[in-house]
Amino acid sequence: MIRLSEARARAELREEVTAEDALDVVEIMQESIFQTAVSEMDGLVFASTAGMSQAKKIKKFVQVLQFAAERRGDATFTISDMAQLAQQHQIAVASFSDFVDVLNSNGYVLKKGMGVYQLTVS
Repeated sequence: MIRLSEARARAELREEVTAEDALDVVEIMQESIFQTAVSEMDGLVFASTAGMSQAKKIKKFVQVLQFAAERRGDATFTISDMAQLAQQHQIAVASFSDFVDVLNSNGYVLKKGMGVYQLTVS
C-alpha cells in the first residue's frame, strides 16, 4: 500500500505522499477486489453503505445493476426490481425515487416507460 501510494504521488509529479494518495490507493484496491469477486462468484454480498457519499452509492448501485443485468441477460429493470436490489445490497437512500431520478439524469439508466428503466452503462 505504501509503494502504491508513493507511485500515485509520483504519477502527479510529487515527491510527497498525501493522505489523498493513500485513500485513492485504498479505493483502487477495493474496486480491484470487487471486480475479482464479481468475476469469480455467482453471487455477491455488498458491505453496508451507511455513511457513504451519494456519488459512491450511485457507483455501487450501478455495479449492482450491471451484475444483475449480466446475470439475467436483460438490462431492463422496474422500479420495484431496482428497489429490491438496493435493499438486498444494503444501499440505503432517503428517497429511492429521487435516487433513480439522479441515475436517470446522469445517464446511468434511461426511462423506457412508466416505472421501467434500462441500464445504459455496461
